[in-house]
Amino acid sequence: MSDIAPLHRFTAPASTYTAKGRLSAAEPAAEPGRAADRLELSDTARALSKLVKGLPEVREGLVAQVRAQIEAGTYETPEKIDAAVEALAQDLA
Repeated sequence: MSDIAPLHRFTAPASTYTAKGRLSAAEPAAEPGRAADRLELSDTARALSKLVKGLPEVREGLVAQVRAQIEAGTYETPEKIDAAVEALAQDLA
């Protein structure tokens, strides 16, 4: 696996994992002559993973319905636009 520089200087060292779990220094990385499959997670990636787990599930049915309305040209109605403008005006007031 190639070494990739951290995105910013505050990125902590990554942990190394294999299909069997965390890789220790005493374990061989792979069969001789074959590279090991590895996943390296930074502390930032682990923190983001925890945030994503706390998000509500995507309501696939609603997403499909809205996509169909957008494709059909029926999603943006004058009533929805008026409501959005009114909400924006209240937020700016």
